[in-house]
Amino acid sequence: LLASRAGHIHELNPIGGALMSRPFQLIGLKVGATLLSAGILIYLRSKPTAQKAAWWVCLLCTLLTMRWLVFHSLFVN
Repeated sequence: LLASRAGHIHELNPIGGALMSRPFQLIGLKVGATLLSAGILIYLRSKPTAQKAAWWVCLLCTLLTMRWLVFHSLFVN
């Protein structure tokens, strides 16, 4: 939210972009999506396919975090 208001980033997610002016709703959306995703994984945790999917999602999130850190470091003076 702070970076968006400062003009450093632009939200490409249309739902998130629409909620940038309403921070509590945006936070609710992010928390709700995270809890829903975690709930689905917890519900399906005994299924081997869900376990594989959880590991792949973990890897993807780690790679996206690394990409974001590299991308962000390009703009730090």
